[in-house]
Amino acid sequence: MVRVIFEGHSLNTEVINSNLSPSWNVSISSEPIKFTQYGDVIEKSPMYAVIQLCHVKIKTDGLIEDVIAFAVINLKGIEITTRSTLDWIDIVDSSEEIAKICVAVEIIKGSNELTKTVNGLNVPLLNHIQPKLHNYRYFEKKYNTLPDDNFEEDENDFNWWTKYYGFKYQKNNMQKNKHNIISAFSKIPCKFLPFCTCCRDQSNKIYLAKRYSKIKPLTIYDKELEFIPEFGKFEDNIRKFKFYGLKGDHKKPKTIAILKGNIHLYRNSVSNDEQSVSRSKEFYFSGKESQFWPRLKLNAKCNIIVRVYILRAHNLHPKDINGLSDPYIKILFGECYNISDQKNRIPKSLNPLFGRCYEKEVSLPECSILKIKVMDYDRFKKDELIGETIIDIEARYFSKHRAHCGLPKQYNKDGYNRWRDCESPSQILHKLCLFHTLKPPIYTENSVIIGTKIFNNGGKNIKADRQSLALNVLNHWQDMPVIGYHLVPEHVETRTLFNPKIPNIHQGTLEMWVDMFSKNDNLPEIVDVKPPIVENYELRVIIWSVTDVKLIDDDYFTGEKHSDIYIKGWLPSTEKQSTDIHYRSLNGEGLFNWRFKFLFLYNKIENIIVQKIKNIFSIDGEEQKFLPRLHLQIWDNDHLSPDSYIGFLTLDLWNMPRGTKSSWRCTTSEKVPRINLFKVKKTRGWWPFISTENNINSIVGKVDAEIQIMTKLEADKSPVGFGRDKPQPLSVPKRPSIKYLKSIMEPFKFMISNVFVANKTKCIYIVIIFSILLFFMLFIYSIPGYLITNMCFN
Repeated sequence: MVRVIFEGHSLNTEVINSNLSPSWNVSISSEPIKFTQYGDVIEKSPMYAVIQLCHVKIKTDGLIEDVIAFAVINLKGIEITTRSTLDWIDIVDSSEEIAKICVAVEIIKGSNELTKTVNGLNVPLLNHIQPKLHNYRYFEKKYNTLPDDNFEEDENDFNWWTKYYGFKYQKNNMQKNKHNIISAFSKIPCKFLPFCTCCRDQSNKIYLAKRYSKIKPLTIYDKELEFIPEFGKFEDNIRKFKFYGLKGDHKKPKTIAILKGNIHLYRNSVSNDEQSVSRSKEFYFSGKESQFWPRLKLNAKCNIIVRVYILRAHNLHPKDINGLSDPYIKILFGECYNISDQKNRIPKSLNPLFGRCYEKEVSLPECSILKIKVMDYDRFKKDELIGETIIDIEARYFSKHRAHCGLPKQYNKDGYNRWRDCESPSQILHKLCLFHTLKPPIYTENSVIIGTKIFNNGGKNIKADRQSLALNVLNHWQDMPVIGYHLVPEHVETRTLFNPKIPNIHQGTLEMWVDMFSKNDNLPEIVDVKPPIVENYELRVIIWSVTDVKLIDDDYFTGEKHSDIYIKGWLPSTEKQSTDIHYRSLNGEGLFNWRFKFLFLYNKIENIIVQKIKNIFSIDGEEQKFLPRLHLQIWDNDHLSPDSYIGFLTLDLWNMPRGTKSSWRCTTSEKVPRINLFKVKKTRGWWPFISTENNINSIVGKVDAEIQIMTKLEADKSPVGFGRDKPQPLSVPKRPSIKYLKSIMEPFKFMISNVFVANKTKCIYIVIIFSILLFFMLFIYSIPGYLITNMCFN
């Protein structure tokens, strides 16, 4: 209720029950008041209109009105003919602003514009100060059940590692499990799909599959390239023949040498003419007919450029006493060259991420064997071998499967999927046709014709460029009749590491690939496989308020339910932070205005939080990885027993449900739009706290929070404090007074702050007098015993 006091008159509005944002939309007028010499009086002695905001309580003996706050309006200078307009005025309580009221005050001379209503002095608003209404259209956006990323990925942010991680979640690989996941969702009776832990992981898998569906695909083999059946160990041109021998007293033969070569038998007419024999030699060893050993020149050295891309290792065998290793790469090209990358070792890791490229010019067949070693660095002793793998680069280079440089699925001139071969797809296709004595390919708008075979552009009717059409033919060369075979695609192979001292026991795996180019070719740029950059980020979370919180405690005397609410929050790799306590919430509401700040290292490409842990036993820290998830928990504070847990809220920052604008809309419906906080940067809304009891989920509270993420550079330009501290401090919330509870909850602190501090001098006098009295009482008490003791001895 609002009361207006003016010149001895008191006017009241109607009472609006249970509302923190009441709206009256009425005008109230006083009885006609006569003013003498109005103009002089108002200039010398201005009049005031006092507006009081009252809280009405209903008891058995009648109404009780408590004045919450008031506002004073100075009527000096208001012209009688002036029409007032609505304006917001501050409502003040003890010089502190607690609310605003929209009001207009007028002094009307001799006007009959206002008329009384049947109920009293409340009349409709005047026409010139009535709010103007406008017509608007309302559009409702429907969201899919599955998570929906509303932000397109910017390809400028992509790099080679995007393709690497995209392969693991690409749409084709997820298609088999997608129907199972969706059907599983339809069978789960859980209504908490965006927030429940068991459902959130499955939801994120579908989200990631959709996110990476537009990434250019990359093939990652889970074994060595030689063991892929389509390539036949690359022995189509050069085969290996083992020579066995017996050493010492061993009865079983052992391999003592390997001969590289090949044998072909061809039909030839029997003739004694030497000229015919020379012609047959020319037929087999010169010109086009040398296709039986393509690109192989007799007794001639072949100089090539070898690029070895080492990506990462998995599950390495530990070599240090702490159960970890300090791995680095060492490469040997036959017995001629070696490369040691000790300075770029990865400390304290069994799953190191290398992201390195090593380039060397070698000659075949002298350096035909490539040996890659993973070494463990030791500071005070000789480095140890963790494991090694051996690749025959000569067999790959001369193979018809083109293992020297893989073919991507799509052709791009630039960007993260840039073409990386020294020859264009059309040049490669043209050479293949000449090699197999086929007519040159014929290009149409969306297909390529070679002989009687037509290669369509993936069934698409869109017009493609010449290079894309040629690349499509190369990727489907195995469909060519009679002469077709598989060409090696752009790939990453996973090679198993072995240690010669411990044969036949795996020492881990290594992800890598090898590119080889002729020295005379125009070398393409090296693919940038440097590990993704880890950036410093800061997450700011402001907890404004909570509502509908489950009440835990019971009042000892009245049995009334209440809770002492506070909230904990943390990110993986950061310390937990807590708000202050909102004591004695009777309706499940709590006000905080409290800010959390979390600093963390974020890998954007891999979508992980990186934490480096240092200890006294190692100079280099151990690296741990976590998903970027914000954890919030709501607790009830207890003084004589452990605090009571109420519920939790976990938000995946890269795929979080969007908060609702009001608490009553805050539900756990599946139809919740998703946002990527790393894209939107800032969001605010209501989210529900969930509690799980006996495998049953329920909402135990709702939180109004503001979440903002920024880089460390952006955070330094706009610093903020923890909690409500400066800079950019938050206001202290207006909570119900709990002074009467302090004597019960914190008796010693209450006595010190309200008794001893306020009466320090008197307390000192009382302590001194009490000490003197205690001394005399003890003296008098001990005199009889002292006298009896002396009498007995005397």
